[in-house]
Amino acid sequence: MKRNDSIDRGGSLPLALAFGFFALATVLDLIGNLTGPEVLHLIAKPLLMSSLAVNIMLLLKRKTVFTSRHCTLVAALLFGCAGDILLMFPSGGCFLAGMGAFFAGHVLYYCTIPFPFRGRTGLEKLVSLVILVLIVLGVVSLASMFKVAGFMGICVTAYSCAFAFLIHASLMAAWRYKSWKYAMTALGFMIFAVSDCMVAAAHFTDFRLPYHGFWVMSTYILAQFIVAMSLAGREIDEKDSEYGVRLLRLDSLRDSLRRHENELFEAFDKDFGKGRFETYTTEIGFLYNGIRHIRKHLRRWMEPRPASTPMVLWPGQSKVIPEPYGKVLVIGPFNYPLQLTVAPLAIALAAGNTVTVKCSRQTPEVSRVIAKLLSEAFTEDVVEVIPDSVSNDEMLKRRFDYIFFTGSPRVGKIVMEAAAKHLTPVTLELGGKSPAIVCESANVRLACERIAKGKFINAGQTCVAPDYVLVHRSVHKEFIETMKEVISDFYGDTSSRPSGMTLIATGRHWERIRGLIPEEGDPTARTVIGGGSDEATKYIAPTVLDGCTWDAAAMQEEIFGPVLPVIEYEDLDSEVIARVRAGEKPLALYLFTRSGAQKRKVLSEVSFGGGCVNETIMHLGNENMPFGGVGNSGMGAYHGLTGFETFSHMKSILFKSSWLNFDLLKPPYGRKLDLIRRIYK
Repeated sequence: MKRNDSIDRGGSLPLALAFGFFALATVLDLIGNLTGPEVLHLIAKPLLMSSLAVNIMLLLKRKTVFTSRHCTLVAALLFGCAGDILLMFPSGGCFLAGMGAFFAGHVLYYCTIPFPFRGRTGLEKLVSLVILVLIVLGVVSLASMFKVAGFMGICVTAYSCAFAFLIHASLMAAWRYKSWKYAMTALGFMIFAVSDCMVAAAHFTDFRLPYHGFWVMSTYILAQFIVAMSLAGREIDEKDSEYGVRLLRLDSLRDSLRRHENELFEAFDKDFGKGRFETYTTEIGFLYNGIRHIRKHLRRWMEPRPASTPMVLWPGQSKVIPEPYGKVLVIGPFNYPLQLTVAPLAIALAAGNTVTVKCSRQTPEVSRVIAKLLSEAFTEDVVEVIPDSVSNDEMLKRRFDYIFFTGSPRVGKIVMEAAAKHLTPVTLELGGKSPAIVCESANVRLACERIAKGKFINAGQTCVAPDYVLVHRSVHKEFIETMKEVISDFYGDTSSRPSGMTLIATGRHWERIRGLIPEEGDPTARTVIGGGSDEATKYIAPTVLDGCTWDAAAMQEEIFGPVLPVIEYEDLDSEVIARVRAGEKPLALYLFTRSGAQKRKVLSEVSFGGGCVNETIMHLGNENMPFGGVGNSGMGAYHGLTGFETFSHMKSILFKSSWLNFDLLKPPYGRKLDLIRRIYK
């Protein structure tokens, strides 16, 4: 069933049931406090928790997004219930356990509040500091008033500090989001604090109010209810907002991926023999991780970002507001047909765009499953999948607001030329000859393992795979011998296809890669490892070429297959850095060395898209870093926040006051020039 972006507002019966539970729990608690039977307390607590849990579960019964806040809030309520029940028993152990349960509940409550740690203005920082100092002073005063010391004092102080941070976080969230519901949350925690102060006073002093238990339980129940309803109510608002719609789309995508996992495994095996492990780690699991990262940070990414306002524009306030481009075209490649199509689609949806997807024709089974899972998750006005019957030329004649292309530089130029006709911005994720450099100080065994892993995963059909290796003369022989051992350890006998080894995607690519393996007697390169192949299955064995020169056939183009040329060098400056800089800028570079000076030299003097030191390809796994090329290897970047900004127009807005008309730049100018000069200096 297709999911849309609407929110069902039904559920009056569960809501009535929830308030009914709350009313009954309150009555039983009041009777228990006035007359004394403990059994009423034991009955009232589960009823109270049922009331709060139903209010949370009510959200899940609607067409809303299941978020981690729901789980966290329910867990916090359960800890609160456990602590409340434990405190009814007189033993010291139960008291400590109850305090611990309350403390855990408060920590979980804290996790449900979107406290704005980053991007705050100077005024917010000042208000935050003042509130925190006042609350901490209040906690210290309470501890000294009750004369609490020793281990029990530490427990009570820690518990009180938890309240301090909860109140502080709620007030700051109310300030940032201009939300009365977070203000109500802060009020609830303040009432919590009053209730627990009365409990502490009863334990550590002789202070007792008339009907002391009644007031303790009444304030506690009221606080529990206010906090839970204010935090849960915030979820409803968010689901009705643009933020909620985007979360809903991300969850629809994730759920559809999960439903079609087995179909994807079968499709990858049919298209190019990709095993389940590589399919999950490099395709499906990669997407789950990316979607989780987006969901975690999306609220903050969507917020308007304050910017400093120069004096000449005072009084005023400056903000940068992210807005979606509109209709985005995502063109996917054949080498990672799921990951490199759906990952940019996910971040484009998170940025608020609608997406048109063009899958690769060279992987028909995977493209068929992608089209199926997207059509089940979204209506065509949100995500449109272009069928194979539509040619690329016909597709590129349409007007889009943004184009995201992954593929070869040759096709990238065609895409960019078509986009230029409409002045459409583009991101091009291309490729290039990415070098791996093994210096004399490198750990050779480690370098061989990680280069082999990065090169031969997906049969070398990875845009950031090490394309060739530059090895220092002093470790060259050791490198070749160790690489033989590593490939044998990884794949065993490679004369026939090893288990789990991916095949080449198409016959045309198989022929091209096979042509890069030198014949016997070739003066520019010789095969020292592997070299076998099978045209019927499109298998090419992991192959290492030694004695390579820069004129070798494998050094004239991006290999994009399991063939690894090795070039020996003596001088890092003239034979490595100068040669790499003489060619097109690579998409990636991998440096293996223990020398800090060599790291600084290579990283500062060679331009490339991204890379690793003492590792290969794994920089792609960090969603907190942008991924993209430079020059011939691409333009633009994505992943994480960078991806969100790629698919967003960052709209700059200056908010000027309407009550003070002070403008240095309006006529008549008179003697304003001298003042303007002082300001602009």
